[in-house]
Amino acid sequence: MICGQTSWYKSDNPEAVGCNPKYNNKTQFNALAGSFRFTDGKFTYPIGNSANFWTSTPSTVGYAWCRYISYFSKNMNRCLGRNVFGLSVRCVKGELPVEKYNPTNVVIDIDKNVYKTVQIGKQVWMAENLNVSRYRNGDKIPQIMDGDAWDKLTSGAYCYYGNNPKNEKIFGKLYNFYAVSDKRNIAPTGWHVASDAEWIELSKYLISNGFNADGIANLDFTGKSLASNTGWYSSLNQGMIGCDLTKNNSSHFNALPGSFRFSNGDFTYPIRTSANFWTSTENNSLYAWNRYLSYDGCRVSRDSGKKVYGLSVRCIKD
Repeated sequence: MICGQTSWYKSDNPEAVGCNPKYNNKTQFNALAGSFRFTDGKFTYPIGNSANFWTSTPSTVGYAWCRYISYFSKNMNRCLGRNVFGLSVRCVKGELPVEKYNPTNVVIDIDKNVYKTVQIGKQVWMAENLNVSRYRNGDKIPQIMDGDAWDKLTSGAYCYYGNNPKNEKIFGKLYNFYAVSDKRNIAPTGWHVASDAEWIELSKYLISNGFNADGIANLDFTGKSLASNTGWYSSLNQGMIGCDLTKNNSSHFNALPGSFRFSNGDFTYPIRTSANFWTSTENNSLYAWNRYLSYDGCRVSRDSGKKVYGLSVRCIKD
């Protein structure tokens, strides 16, 4: 359907590209059998054998995703190629289809805070942590600094990491789950706190569209694609969020390592170690589901945390 009508080796397989090439190229894509160059610089497979195209999506260190078509096959195949291979390139007009990032596309909460947004697949997410101090109806969300008071909460509250308001500008506020689940709603109109199912949908989309750090589309190693390019502790392990921050944030989700507050009110884990987000989904009477990313990890981890924990919040468009 996409292969050119000339230059292909002949094949006896009636469904193959090289059999009756006059029936090729119904899409007019005109893929040509220009072959490729190996890592040693040799041209082992002759012209007529295959068409080989780079994608713009990296995989593991030294490898990236590509597509190839062989004269004896009917399929277009997906594979990993070493970065030093010499392949053909095709370009597409406009933005990458896997995500749409437009920093001018914003949402404003009741406090007039402005948030950048990002479209990932069919979902539209805030690209910044929630920082609102009032519910949607205008009622104030209490700020609780005292650790003992925080530990005893059964209603909504927020704090800054370390009770330091300087952390607000970068990381936003930390909320307990009671604020997240309050019917007065902490999300801006037209938005809601992302559910456990919506986080699962996000991970599945990223895995299926080449955002995994290991390039294998069967486990969730998408942490680097969600983590911000700055602020994380360093890691020496390839593929970890804290290793080579320049490769982070390909999704433009911009997860920030703002850490979290324990149920006893302590700030045990320092900023730069992790990003922690509530979902809107309760687990039981004391616990709710959340997601976290760690500087020395490569995945988005699912966990059940006490409702009195203080975590960051990301909202998703209705």
